Order: sequence, then structure tokens, then C-alpha cells
Amino acid sequence: MKSKNISAKSNDINIAFISDPVDMVIRVYDKIKDRIGLEEYEFDKETNRIIVKRFVIYENLSYENFIAGVRFNNRSRKGWSFDVNKNKLSQMYEKTIIVFDDINGGYQPNLF
Repeated sequence: MKSKNISAKSNDINIAFISDPVDMVIRVYDKIKDRIGLEEYEFDKETNRIIVKRFVIYENLSYENFIAGVRFNNRSRKGWSFDVNKNKLSQMYEKTIIVFDDINGGYQPNLF
């Protein structure tokens, strides 16, 4: 599961940071190929609380879509960073499940 502040300037999500380069691409792919959850939130300064606004699960990522959508680069001598734009997740994964969406009056399932 990954979290992202809605107010953040960047839409990038860090998927992994790998310090050992041996089989690093395959290891990261194996980590997210079946599913990944994305929680988007905002911080309410008045109440000093985090409010979850959207939660989406993405499932079934092909290796080809992984290679096309995930960027990886050497951030430092300490390792490699793997990042993806949150807006590309629905295009990369075969299945998108909206669990909760309270952005712009969005989807709110009856969970009870």
C-alpha cells in the first residue's frame, strides 16, 4: 500500500528503493505485480488530522506495462529509486477497484 498527499505538487509515488542491484527490476516487479493499493489523503490543519479521501486497489500488472510505466534511476551511491506517476496506475494495471472515493463527491460504497 502506498499513500499520497492530494496537495503534493508531484504525482509521483515511490514504489521501492533498492540498495542491492542484483535482480532489482525483477524484485520490484514481483513486489507490485499482483496488486497495489493507493491511499490519497489531505491534512486538515484545524483538527491536525489526516483525512483519507480516496482508496483504490490496482491488480494484475504485466511485465511490459511495468517496464513502460515505472521509472528507475540511481538517486545516490546508496541505491536505486523506482517511481511511478499515480495517474498512470489505472492504465498499467488490468483491473482497478475503487474502494472509497470522496474527492469531488465521488464513490462511497455501502460497506455495512
